[in-house]
Amino acid sequence: HFQDMNELGLELVDQVALHLKGILHQLGQAYIYQPNTKAQISLDLFFQAVEYHPEPWVFMIAERWGGSEVIRHAIAREINFLVEDLANDLCKMETVQHIHNVPDLRVISNILINLSFTWAMTWMDINREYEAQERLDQQKQFKLQTITQVHLIFRGISNWDPSKDSLSS
Repeated sequence: HFQDMNELGLELVDQVALHLKGILHQLGQAYIYQPNTKAQISLDLFFQAVEYHPEPWVFMIAERWGGSEVIRHAIAREINFLVEDLANDLCKMETVQHIHNVPDLRVISNILINLSFTWAMTWMDINREYEAQERLDQQKQFKLQTITQVHLIFRGISNWDPSKDSLSS
């Protein structure tokens, strides 16, 4: 029994955050400990997880921007935890080891976490809006787009020289 909807919402945020953290952590571990793993395999696993269990994604995405202020703050807190966890995982990756500034790692993590929410929502939209072969075509096109995004991000990271950051000059 919950005293009010906010208390129920906070419990849901905690449960959903644990679920999403598990999924995102598995994907991160695949990149860190199996660097030869193709981005496509990891993204296929991600989209499969979204497809089989869309409810946590729908809840977090919808309540992140709407709903009660208490729930929005709880979701923001959980997203910050996800960003911190990913930043800690990223520093173990070979392509990121040259970045020693923790705020820079958080920026990279923030980009990836926010992209994961965008990818999840787009994937769910494709599954709702299209039927049969057209759905498969849209999914294939979207997967190619996400793979390109991941490659661009990590190629940029591996070639980025934090000492030449133009914003700090």
